Amino acid sequence: MPNDRFYITLSNENEVYAPGSDVEGIAHIILGEDTKAEFLKISLCGRARTEWRERIGVGKTMRTKSYSAKVIYADEEVVAWSSPPGTTEVLEAGSHQYPFTLKLPTDLPPSFEGKYGYVRYMLKMELDRPWYRANKKNNKAFTVVPTIDLNTVSQAILPAKALKVKKLGNVLFRHGEVEVECETSKSGFVPGEVIVVSAHVINDSSKDIVKARVELMEISTYVGNSCSQTFEPKPTFIDEGLENKRHQQQRRLAAAEQFFNIARHSEGDVELYLQVPSTVPSFDNCPIIKVEYTVEPFVPRYPFYPQLSEVYKKGGSGD
Repeated sequence: MPNDRFYITLSNENEVYAPGSDVEGIAHIILGEDTKAEFLKISLCGRARTEWRERIGVGKTMRTKSYSAKVIYADEEVVAWSSPPGTTEVLEAGSHQYPFTLKLPTDLPPSFEGKYGYVRYMLKMELDRPWYRANKKNNKAFTVVPTIDLNTVSQAILPAKALKVKKLGNVLFRHGEVEVECETSKSGFVPGEVIVVSAHVINDSSKDIVKARVELMEISTYVGNSCSQTFEPKPTFIDEGLENKRHQQQRRLAAAEQFFNIARHSEGDVELYLQVPSTVPSFDNCPIIKVEYTVEPFVPRYPFYPQLSEVYKKGGSGD
């Protein structure tokens, strides 16, 4: 069957679905010759999985330990076509189309791809054939994104603020302190929106400050254990414990810089504009993966100077 084709098309052209919605599509079978078959099955699969390795011990006792975990969110199937029970039927050469509908569960985390884990949703089609012929299979991935109205999230409209005091210099060359207070007018943003970061800088050091930088960071946290456990799909992130361990990844999504001048032993204000790129919304309703976002402000590094950096979370406050 070298000229056969098996594939799925979805009625939603952008292939993005909200939790609880119907996934409608058509399974296409194009046969180069008459083919015996018993049924065509369409399966809906949703999985979250984490996996990483760490080295533990020292010297000759050093070894690699693996951590992983899994959550099954969807495992449903429908028969889009079948021959009479106990029989096989000949599908004639040519094109065949079989519509299907499968419903997504309501409380799903969004699709996500990270370094140490993922949340994936997929449709699988399988044409079952007589035992002496291999079944024909194909997969179709799609995206799940929850519908979020930030106007209904009370914390999203609250300003976010952080305050940091940093000593500049090393143990031999101290140059004073710089105090940076950053604030945004609200805590919730959507892709394409611009985050306006207002910073008030008190430069009590012996050096001028001439530039500021802000970075939008994605922080993904993963849970796994050495038993490769499968967890129930509860909408609560699992705490770290004796059995479960956490692993974290940080990734810079966007950055912006602004030149200005705040002389030594003075203070001033600066605004920086950071556009939110297309990205997955923050979520913590998966037991083994959590994603959140922070904005990190920086001032440039001088000789012997450590970087001044303070992370503040949307909706949170600094020390």
